[in-house]
Amino acid sequence: MTATAFSLHDMAGVPRRFPTGRPALICFVKEDCATCNLVAPVLEAFHRAWGEAADIWMVGQTADGNAILKDRHGLTLPILDDSALRTSLAWGFDIVPAVYWNRAEGEPPAPLEGFVRAEWEDLARRIATDLDLPAAEVAWTDLPAWRPGCEI
Repeated sequence: MTATAFSLHDMAGVPRRFPTGRPALICFVKEDCATCNLVAPVLEAFHRAWGEAADIWMVGQTADGNAILKDRHGLTLPILDDSALRTSLAWGFDIVPAVYWNRAEGEPPAPLEGFVRAEWEDLARRIATDLDLPAAEVAWTDLPAWRPGCEI
């Protein structure tokens, strides 16, 4: 899978371009997806832990839905508007949340789609190791072992 370059605006209207030359965690979501709402606080924890060293971005399918997610979860991470779905379709996933860890110098792995706690914990360990930073503060045991995602 090749991560397709994109330029999308965040909620403040600031254009965000990928790639940036930095490592990036890109997570595609829909506001009406229960599993996307489950992972939103996890992504926020990732942003708080690693946002200085990597881009931690959420890409949503509607501007209104993005605002709801932001308010519902008190998010501070950049939330990008993909209302036209061009970026979502170009990245070629079927289920949201679809999360990609993109090292600055390499090809991204296949996405994690939906939520499997063990996979997300492995992802968090990989990111912390790659960035040589402490782990993000996530109460993993409070999360379900598995939740299906939603079709895009």
